[in-house]
Amino acid sequence: MPKLSNQVKPIASEQEYLDRVFNLEFNLTAGHNLDPKPLSEVAKKIYEYFQNIKNKTPKTLRNLKKADRLSGYSESGLIDGLAKLIKAQKINSDGNDSYSLPGW
Repeated sequence: MPKLSNQVKPIASEQEYLDRVFNLEFNLTAGHNLDPKPLSEVAKKIYEYFQNIKNKTPKTLRNLKKADRLSGYSESGLIDGLAKLIKAQKINSDGNDSYSLPGW
């Protein structure tokens, strides 16, 4: 019977393996950076709108409906996009139908 253990190549170095195990088992912040679902097209457009506006005050759904780049989307589509951005923690819901980027 041949010795297979001598013919097997290691998958990773010991340090790479230990780092990977640490990230999987103990590093709780590493899992939060993974985005299981990419943002929808409307959510991306809303996020771009928030990043590009000159006036950094919180915006409402009414402001979003008036924006040129978002005019082709329905109100329910905009609401769904906002919900996805809030869930992904890319924008904050300030209550009272007011939204802003984190850190504003």
